[in-house]
Amino acid sequence: MDQKTIIVFASGAAVIILAAAFYYFTKPGQEAPVQTPAQTAEVSTYGTDNPLQKKPDLNPVEKANPFTNIKTNPFE
Repeated sequence: MDQKTIIVFASGAAVIILAAAFYYFTKPGQEAPVQTPAQTAEVSTYGTDNPLQKKPDLNPVEKANPFTNIKTNPFE
């Protein structure tokens, strides 16, 4: 390939990349979400219940091993 062909391909690729970037940053139909005052105010969570404290015990391995107080290294 000669130098002129390389320049044409490089400029074409640059134009396509610039057009894609322009379209990506200016997509039609997408607007910034409008925040209401309730969404912007910070809500204090102190004094509320933690939902993870009431989670069910889903790990049966903790209950399956009867040997929990075994000393594994006798030289310590």
